Amino acid sequence: MTATDLALAKALESKIKGGVMDFQHTHSRADGPDTSADAALAARDLAEAQKARILIAIKNHGPMTSHEIARHVNLHAHQVGKRTPDLVADRLIEDSGARRLTPSGRMATVWRAVKP
Repeated sequence: MTATDLALAKALESKIKGGVMDFQHTHSRADGPDTSADAALAARDLAEAQKARILIAIKNHGPMTSHEIARHVNLHAHQVGKRTPDLVADRLIEDSGARRLTPSGRMATVWRAVKP
């Protein structure tokens, strides 16, 4: 990670902790054991970290497909694909309208950061 990446990560972390970014969704059974709730919280924390990394990559490197983002943040494209709908719902990224070829030759959405 570059110094710019670290600075953005710290800024995003403070926004997350300050409640500015809505990452409060957890998925566990209401009547499940404590371990189920603990696992849901851990999964939420992982998702938050991945979303922050994705947003940082888009802000630093410009509009990208999920495959391109994945290379920058050391995730698999399907992991990025699971996080993009939440980032869109939070109005942090959006479909740029552009499409690019994936390594498999299919067209993919090019995501861009939403301008403040």
